[in-house]
Amino acid sequence: MKKEAKKESDYKKWNISEIVLILANLIPLFGVLFLGWDLFSILIIYWLESAIIGFYTLLKMAMCWGLLDDEKDKLKDLSLRPNARLIIANLLGKMLFVPSFIIPFGALMFICLMFIFLMNSIDSGALVIQEISSIAITLIVAVSCLFISHGVSFYLNFIKKQEYKKTTAQELTISPYGRIFVMYLTILFGGFLVLLTQMPAALIALFIILKIFIDLSAHRKEHEALILKSSAHIIKTKQNKNKRSKNKFKR
Repeated sequence: MKKEAKKESDYKKWNISEIVLILANLIPLFGVLFLGWDLFSILIIYWLESAIIGFYTLLKMAMCWGLLDDEKDKLKDLSLRPNARLIIANLLGKMLFVPSFIIPFGALMFICLMFIFLMNSIDSGALVIQEISSIAITLIVAVSCLFISHGVSFYLNFIKKQEYKKTTAQELTISPYGRIFVMYLTILFGGFLVLLTQMPAALIALFIILKIFIDLSAHRKEHEALILKSSAHIIKTKQNKNKRSKNKFKR
């Protein structure tokens, strides 16, 4: 109990994944203030970041071990060894939830891309290729840094802190949406304000800073929730063991 409480309090301090997240997000800010990156570049960078989030979510779904309580109860009825039950449940869960994540997530990304093109008056395939080609180096630098940032968080939190044991494919199906929706709303709303006020650099910089704070908050809440879930599971397991030991003693 004390150990889990210590883990939770430790997470409230700055950690490496949060520092890397901030540094990666400062690159678009630097680009806007000093390299002349425009609204279209920033919107495409953050749209590609949502694809990165989707990629790591699929990776998490492929690696997670967790099971929901009702899934565990159903498995108890099967005459299989515990390891075999776990493998079967995970495979079935992933077969069901991976497609149910890819389809709506892909649809959301497509809709947001259409909004980005609309905001920037891009209405033909040739113009899309032309615009993307003109900012290719910008995209490679910024998106590579964001990919590394999410990779660091994936390794430090999901692998090293063993979050893969504490989450399920079903939970991961919906986990990115809170972060993605807030990010899209912030950036798209900021983009419309930039177009209306004709103050590109200052407003884009402001909304990048806002996006960093929102991203950091979402990142902390996501991982703190798993710590709380783990603590609750340990307490429940101890209570069940105590009940079983009391029942044996009565007998």
